[in-house]
Amino acid sequence: MRKLLTLCLVLIAMASCEENNYVTRPTTTTSPDNMSRRIIDLQVDERDWKYSNKPDNNYYFATFNIPELTKEVYDNGIISIYVEYQNPDGTYTMGLMPAVYHKEEFDQEGNQILYTLTLDAEYSVGQVTVIATSSDFFQQNPGSYHFVLKMLW
Repeated sequence: MRKLLTLCLVLIAMASCEENNYVTRPTTTTSPDNMSRRIIDLQVDERDWKYSNKPDNNYYFATFNIPELTKEVYDNGIISIYVEYQNPDGTYTMGLMPAVYHKEEFDQEGNQILYTLTLDAEYSVGQVTVIATSSDFFQQNPGSYHFVLKMLW
């Protein structure tokens, strides 16, 4: 029993020692198997979102120029985009996109508005566009978000 308790305490201590902070990500690296990787932080502040204002599909979007996303990476690489946010306890969490969030807002009269916000992304050679779509096309600026682009080629 004592050994089991000691083992549990060691495992908890090891698990709690790691803290992920998106500010100190490595730049492009090459692994021993000649695979290259690049991790790029993308910050969208509330003022950076643009509204599509299309008659059939309205959404907010922000586009980033990513010169590292070359034709070679586009054709032969693995590209993943995550949304990263800080938890109330100060830790960070990443979710693979698309990410779906159920939201609650209140209008100026205090009426409750329930909707779903979907965060998604599209990429092409040299650029990444993140997209925020609200259910029922509720026109509410999504606010500030931090995204992480991970490329492996």
